[in-house]
Amino acid sequence: MATFVRVGTKTKAVIRKKGFKTQAKTFLKTRDAHQWAKQVEASIERGSFDPLSKISQLTLKRILDDYLVLCRDRQLKAIRFVQAHSRIIARELGHLSLLEVDTDVLELYQRQRLRRVAPPTVKHELGIIRRALHRVSRQHPSYQIPHINLPKVDNARSRRIHQSKLFNLLNTINNKEVNALIELAIETGMRRGELLSITASNIDWKKRTLHVPKTKTSRPRTVPLSSKAIEILRMFCEVKTDYLFAIKPDSVTQAFARACKKSGIQNLRFHDLRHEATSRFFEQGFSMMEVATITGHQDPRMLRRYPHLDASRLALRLN
Repeated sequence: MATFVRVGTKTKAVIRKKGFKTQAKTFLKTRDAHQWAKQVEASIERGSFDPLSKISQLTLKRILDDYLVLCRDRQLKAIRFVQAHSRIIARELGHLSLLEVDTDVLELYQRQRLRRVAPPTVKHELGIIRRALHRVSRQHPSYQIPHINLPKVDNARSRRIHQSKLFNLLNTINNKEVNALIELAIETGMRRGELLSITASNIDWKKRTLHVPKTKTSRPRTVPLSSKAIEILRMFCEVKTDYLFAIKPDSVTQAFARACKKSGIQNLRFHDLRHEATSRFFEQGFSMMEVATITGHQDPRMLRRYPHLDASRLALRLN
């Protein structure tokens, strides 16, 4: 009853039986295809196979809500992002049953969203839909996930800031915490959230290092500190015993954006300071492994797109 077809590196299982709609599903591993086919065939023989009844009662909003609960249970760091974009998806497609959510519907949604937001946002939203549907597929083996074409995204940024513009930027900011965070970001290559989580106990003054227990990759790391970074941290440690910086993350971003606008700097984000720091590490002669140790990059391919080096700085290292 079941036949198996190779589709590139994958295996497609196809089940045909008189009186039933043809069932097909593609798997990365052949053994998974055989297992799925065995389960479906057994349910057909028992008379319990009714692929449409349960699926037809599920709406996309219900599936997104269930996925959001799973993200909360797993304490996903991006829970706020998933929640916000799930609401957007549900507003447009939430009323549809899963049988109505097909490739044509998703492609139309993609085209409409691309008129309003950037490709990375659309890609993330389609990713949320795909992950939610994968949960349904595991619970209901007869359900076949519609093909989702993701938009092409090029997130690589080469934005750097000249020292003179950095000086002007800092002079436009009256908030000492924001100034300190900007300079520390460039000195350490740390992310905004990592900087705001610094406590006095994280700092080893003798070894001149800063321990970062919570990171984006969930892998703690220890960052070496420059003399300038030490000076900044000492100044704030004199008055703080818990977190060194009390300012909220969004306030940092907003203050930075206002300062850029006031000083005439365009297309610069706070996260670009991490890019600037990484590039400066390479210019100072650190190897890729050394830079990765400092910045916490896990994938060398991500690190390769960072160094847009200043030839004049490199020239200073030549004899």
